[in-house]
Amino acid sequence: MGAAYVKTYHQSPIVELDPLAPTPCVAILHCMSFLSKLFGGGSASKPEPSPEIYKDFRVFVALLKDGSQYRVGARIEKDFNGETKSHQMIRADSFASEDQAAEVTLIKAKQFIDQQGDRIF
Repeated sequence: MGAAYVKTYHQSPIVELDPLAPTPCVAILHCMSFLSKLFGGGSASKPEPSPEIYKDFRVFVALLKDGSQYRVGARIEKDFNGETKSHQMIRADSFASEDQAAEVTLIKAKQFIDQQGDRIF
């Protein structure tokens, strides 16, 4: 909804939208775009991390940011007859250090693979 102004016709007020005023959504998007450029965000995307190979499974560490903590998470993949199967593993464990969370993620993913094997998919 654009900016509104009031016109008076024959003593009764009528509210009309200003067709030239930007809508609030557009104004917010322009502001966010400006702030993103100002602080250097949005232009560079994170490259895909290289997987750790374990028993023909590919384990991609995919930590979840939870406030100031990092939650254990990984994507586990394996190829079957030319088709790639994928499973998203998320655990409740949280760590303040990103490196520690990544290390524990690999340990948990290997345990999960040892326990479940191909039944993961």
